[in-house]
Amino acid sequence: MGFIPEKSELLYGFVFPKMPKSPFHSFVALKLAKMLRSIVNEAYHVRGEQPIHCGISEPEPDVAVIKGIEEDYLFEHPTTAELVIEVAVTSEAHDRSKAEAYASASIAEFWLILASRQQIEIYSDPQAGTYQNVRTVEATEQAESKSVPGFAITPEILLAR
Repeated sequence: MGFIPEKSELLYGFVFPKMPKSPFHSFVALKLAKMLRSIVNEAYHVRGEQPIHCGISEPEPDVAVIKGIEEDYLFEHPTTAELVIEVAVTSEAHDRSKAEAYASASIAEFWLILASRQQIEIYSDPQAGTYQNVRTVEATEQAESKSVPGFAITPEILLAR
């Protein structure tokens, strides 16, 4: 009926229109997805901008590592993930607000890529709808995933061609 914008996201029972992605945002998200696809084994798959069912929310992270194969989700969205990544260029507050939804779905790690600042916020150890640990990785420091073995990057590498 046209009441809900085609490009929208359900968060905490409210519908939010999705902002258009800048070329910079797309570049970083695609680079991360490519890096992850090169290291995850056949027990997992990498999804880009697809819903994850988190109770009353269905965020669409820029990149997610999901247990199982794509066909496992033919009739329903995943309800958790090993790792979700949001790339924040102009949407930092909105992307950070998704942490509670991700934690409530027991998503092991949530990475918020603060691309223009060359920083990564890593949220881990979800318990009772909140992440117990949050740390910021600076440009030349290494961010290493606990939930996706072999995935480690420095924020500055995201800008390298």
